[in-house]
Amino acid sequence: MANVLLSNLPTYTGNTNGVYVVMNDSGNTTTYKVLKEDLIGPSGSSGTSGTSGSSGTSGSSGTSGTSGSSGTSGSSGTSGTSGSSGTSGTSGSSGTSGSSGTSGSSGSSGTSGTSGSSGTSGSSGTSGTSGSSGTSGSSGTSGSSGTSGTSPTGVATTTVNPDYIDAGRITSDQSVGLNSDIIFNTTIVSSGISLNTSTGVFTLTANKTYTIFASLSFNSFSDATNGYIIYDWVDATTNTSLDTTGSSVAVGEAINRNVNEFNSTSAVLVYTPNTNQTIKLRIIGAAGTAFVRAGIGSKAIIQQINPTVTVNNGSSGTSGSSGTSGSSGTSGSSGTSGTGVPNTAWSAYTVTWSSQSNPQPVLGNGTITGNYTTIGKTVFVRVKLNWGTTTSGGTGDWRFSLPVNAASSDGVQLPCSILDNGINWYTGIVNGTYTGAVDKSSVITTSSPSGALTANIPFTWGNLDSLQFNGSYEGV
Repeated sequence: MANVLLSNLPTYTGNTNGVYVVMNDSGNTTTYKVLKEDLIGPSGSSGTSGTSGSSGTSGSSGTSGTSGSSGTSGSSGTSGTSGSSGTSGTSGSSGTSGSSGTSGSSGSSGTSGTSGSSGTSGSSGTSGTSGSSGTSGSSGTSGSSGTSGTSPTGVATTTVNPDYIDAGRITSDQSVGLNSDIIFNTTIVSSGISLNTSTGVFTLTANKTYTIFASLSFNSFSDATNGYIIYDWVDATTNTSLDTTGSSVAVGEAINRNVNEFNSTSAVLVYTPNTNQTIKLRIIGAAGTAFVRAGIGSKAIIQQINPTVTVNNGSSGTSGSSGTSGSSGTSGSSGTSGTGVPNTAWSAYTVTWSSQSNPQPVLGNGTITGNYTTIGKTVFVRVKLNWGTTTSGGTGDWRFSLPVNAASSDGVQLPCSILDNGINWYTGIVNGTYTGAVDKSSVITTSSPSGALTANIPFTWGNLDSLQFNGSYEGV
């Protein structure tokens, strides 16, 4: 290899962190790695700045600007004052009686400056004479008074006071099974019907007709899969059912009972004892045992529906003599009609379904129906909600309107059945205490998840799911 000076080597264009070169020594064949700094050397210090050039000569003056445009004209001076008004013409003299005279023509306008004088007014015509008044008609003679009518017959002389009682299982749950008697341990209100709160026995009077109602709430079934309780009204001495047709029987079931059925939860009948009789509510069929819940919907209501009214026939009054002419006396007001017990089908009412917060529920193609009837101040009600494909449940706790305002929110405690279609049944209570309102109530459930019903409690609601509740409460 020929000897080449370093200064004559071509510039290396690769990695400049280090380059390989052949040293200027013909006898040395060793290859070395030489750092860039060793070949090139460190950078020298910067040279001093050059001196500034001299300033250029000043430019020539610019040409003068064009003249500004003329200002706008000043505003016009104020107008001179108007000349003084001319004097008014003198009034014309009054015309003679007869037609009204024509008005005088207006005076011509004055020349600019002072106004011309006004023309004189024409004289006024005289007023026409008034027509004579017609004569007054003669007063008619007073008619003689009619004779007195006879007194009406059939005036009621007594007040209708039907017998009734409202009782409940208020304190302590009761363990029950087959052939257990239900002990209603508290009389809430009563008149004419007695209750032994130690035995649960009611006493009825012969030949009085009663509506007899009971509804029970259960928990803690010993058989959670197949458990049920069947109860009915029976004679307290013989334990024989008062209604042998079976239509008054009610059933309480474990919520997980694996059957495709839904049964009545209220034992209701109309009954007339031939003699004074004692009755009670009794378990006539059961699978396992359960507890009757205290203070939540376990109640009995008995009310007489054929009270006797005593009336007296009033005797006919004697005919009065003809009275002297004068004004007739005012008629007495009619007495109010007595109320009776309805014997008609229950009435429909529009149920308002709402939620605690917006958005509100939308029924869509679902249905909701409500029916009710009243006996005195006792309101019987039933409601059913069927979910459709376009139904939505809104946000928050649901509320359902009542057909008649309750006497108190605490008095609304109604049993409710809830169906998750094809999956399971659940139980709930229409609880007025939860909302604190007398015109609507929420439904609460102890099923998991527990609480007030919403679009997601106790399950996510969907097509063909439903709920229904029925029972009674005291209205206003």
